[in-house]
Amino acid sequence: MTILKATEHLEKKLQVSFCTDVFSLINDHAKIITYSMGDTILWEGDTASHLYYLIKGVVRGYYIDRDGNDITKCFCAEEDFFSTQGYRTGTSATFTIECLENCNCVQLPYTIIEHILQMDKELCSIVSHLFQNEIENQELRCKELMLLNAKERYLAFCKDNPQLQNRIALKYIASYIGVRAASLSRIRKESKS
Repeated sequence: MTILKATEHLEKKLQVSFCTDVFSLINDHAKIITYSMGDTILWEGDTASHLYYLIKGVVRGYYIDRDGNDITKCFCAEEDFFSTQGYRTGTSATFTIECLENCNCVQLPYTIIEHILQMDKELCSIVSHLFQNEIENQELRCKELMLLNAKERYLAFCKDNPQLQNRIALKYIASYIGVRAASLSRIRKESKS
């Protein structure tokens, strides 16, 4: 099996060929990191300093409510970026990120990303487009939470995330779509019959 460099993974995702300077910066500063299932990559309240590109695995972002319950905010799987909030806002993390599977990630410092985006206007445009897509996805998720019933939210999750529904514990999916795990179990059984 061929092991790709960080630059190759990122070029494939972004559908670009990096110029020599960008290629060198990424090779000099990006790392391919391995995390185990259950590892926490970023704790709520910590200051993030790296963007991650998920080569393999699944991560979950979650909040802790005032009663100590964790509420799933998001999932990321192969070929997704995560830990973007710190880059966009420059503030401490408002949620925790944990590995739901063993994960391989490209880790790239925010400072290097900023330098690259100042050097390469095409990449700046691509990153801007990725952030716009992230906002559109959050808007759609908000709309679904407010307007769809529990079964419709589950079916929308399955349609939007076919690769995840059998890889993520039921309790996390339930939390993500805003229902109790027992209710989701019933909905799943009804949907299969």
